[in-house]
Amino acid sequence: MSIYKKYLKDDSWYMDQPVFSEILHNSFGLTDDFFMRRIFFASDLDKDRRISMEEFIRVVAIMLRGTMEEKIKLCFTCYDINDNMELTREDVTTLLIEAVSEPPTRDSSADALRDLVELIFSKLDEDGDGIITYEEFVKISLKDWTVMEMFGQCLPDHRHRAAFLVLLESDQEIKGSPESNISGHCA
Repeated sequence: MSIYKKYLKDDSWYMDQPVFSEILHNSFGLTDDFFMRRIFFASDLDKDRRISMEEFIRVVAIMLRGTMEEKIKLCFTCYDINDNMELTREDVTTLLIEAVSEPPTRDSSADALRDLVELIFSKLDEDGDGIITYEEFVKISLKDWTVMEMFGQCLPDHRHRAAFLVLLESDQEIKGSPESNISGHCA
């Protein structure tokens, strides 16, 4: 896939986090460094701190044409800071601070943040145990898709998604190769 290969510095077929983030920024319009790093770690399935072509195709396929459940899982995995399939109040606080790019500086800001965290838990923590589980997140996200990215942007917006699909189609026409067609991987 030429889009992937153009970012590689050698023939290793792997990319590191800065290169991956550059693609997320340039191709998908994502701008938040924290969430781009989280997407990288969620995409690095074998945890070798680099993205293979297969891992890249998988995450791009989910972003472009994944099912709602696949997109929810990707978002939750990005938010799951401790990699334990649950979100605590501390996790949610960290995510919200990262999403606004500035930690609260005044007592009133800290109080507002605490109130927001409590509101989120009242909506998402269905059993009231102080933890938002993956299952709770999925259930609420399927009812209200806006919940899926409430802690930060992990998916491209519609405009960037459409532009990337056009780029893939033109890449396929130029190459004429079935390997350059990512849409076959993301039905």
